[in-house]
Amino acid sequence: MRSILPSPDPFVVRFLRKGLSSPPTSTHSDLSHQQFLIPVISMSIAIYDDQGIRFMYPVNWELDVTEDGAVSTVAVHSPGGPAFFFLTLDRSCPEPKSIAEQALEAMRAEYPTLDAIPMEESIGGHLAFGQDVEFVSLDMPNSCSIRCYRTKNRTVLFFGQWSELEDDTAEQVIQAVRRSLEETDD
Repeated sequence: MRSILPSPDPFVVRFLRKGLSSPPTSTHSDLSHQQFLIPVISMSIAIYDDQGIRFMYPVNWELDVTEDGAVSTVAVHSPGGPAFFFLTLDRSCPEPKSIAEQALEAMRAEYPTLDAIPMEESIGGHLAFGQDVEFVSLDMPNSCSIRCYRTKNRTVLFFGQWSELEDDTAEQVIQAVRRSLEETDD
């Protein structure tokens, strides 16, 4: 399910500014987290709310959902550049560190000289494991963010990728999407 919010909506602005995984409960705006304020606030925001997850993304980005048994994939890509992200939702609940490593190894098979930095962060209240990756493709620097975590209902793999062909907006959008990710059926 997708809903569209016109922006700038003050509620969405505070949500993106804070980089929160759930909407703020106060009307007071804490500007100490302003580094998460991104250019998306001048765009319309869509909300994906299905498959037990919810996240915000720019309405002009294209979304596709596929299912294969216990695994669902929600893929979203930028209409004007190579930026994209996808979420793989696996109801068989495999171990998240292993899934994140498999994603990194798939990248390493394609780009053997990539640089990867191990990362841990909280996404929607769940400890996520993964890597921040930099690699070169077609003589162009690219980056990706791999994160994976497990809940009682599924293992979630988040993979976001962007290129220097785009301005910083694509990276900021992908980071904001990752921060907005939350489970709705926990």
